[in-house]
Amino acid sequence: MKKLVCAVLVCLILCSCGSSKTQPVLKGITFFAEMTYYNESYAFEGELFSDGSLVAVITAPEELKDLTLTLNGDSVTAEYKGLTYTPVEGSMPFSAVMSEFYAPIKEINQKSFVADSNGKIKFNSNGCEATLTVSPTGLPQKLEIPDERFCIMFYNICVKEEVNE
Repeated sequence: MKKLVCAVLVCLILCSCGSSKTQPVLKGITFFAEMTYYNESYAFEGELFSDGSLVAVITAPEELKDLTLTLNGDSVTAEYKGLTYTPVEGSMPFSAVMSEFYAPIKEINQKSFVADSNGKIKFNSNGCEATLTVSPTGLPQKLEIPDERFCIMFYNICVKEEVNE
């Protein structure tokens, strides 16, 4: 009888663990990212703030190293060695690439998405199918937009501040 009760309890615990839904953590974090967009590769250190804004400091390629982009809502500001520039949407190639990354992040933050049992969130971003993969704790691991040949991998993620919605 005890074995039967233990077996039932184990099954209940295992079943309840698998049914939990993970919400993505895309605010109040810092990270390192490697991004591919078509045949181009980029790397940057990023911070997503509690207000949803993003600051990205480019680390590769060498030609863009130390370029800092700030994305907030629909605006982009670029800063390099003390010079600040606000490009017209899409006029600066790398700001357009970062906007491709920022649009789905912004969309996820505005809606109540939860990951499936595999840690994936599938949604449409600017008319394209996108998939965000998160860890069991909700931290981002990978963002893909196959139609745009866009992929970003997240590393060294640190939660800087708890964000209460």
